[in-house]
Amino acid sequence: MKRITILVLVFLFPCSVIFARSGGPDEFGYSFIDNHEPGGPTFSWIEIMETGTRLSLSDDSYQMVSLDGTFKYYGIDYDRVYVCSNGWISFTTGASSIGIGGIPNTSSPNATLAVYNADL
Repeated sequence: MKRITILVLVFLFPCSVIFARSGGPDEFGYSFIDNHEPGGPTFSWIEIMETGTRLSLSDDSYQMVSLDGTFKYYGIDYDRVYVCSNGWISFTTGASSIGIGGIPNTSSPNATLAVYNADL
């Protein structure tokens, strides 16, 4: 009976909590924390439908977007980003993968910022 209870709890436990992580700061001073962690950011949606730039993204695709200036990320200035329809951007390459795996991760794509990182 104990095994069945544990098995049921494992499947009922939200995956987002299982994968919630935090870390850093690293040698550049960056750190990361999930909003489910103590001290994590408070989620507050800002609607940009009327002010943002609409991208022509299809499912599992990406688009290069030129920035108005430069954005310093890990000591390197970037003037463009690659926006993926699956909730993440990369400063170095476009990719249409569903997710980029766990963070930190040494596999490509690198120089990424992941908000959703899921098949949207």
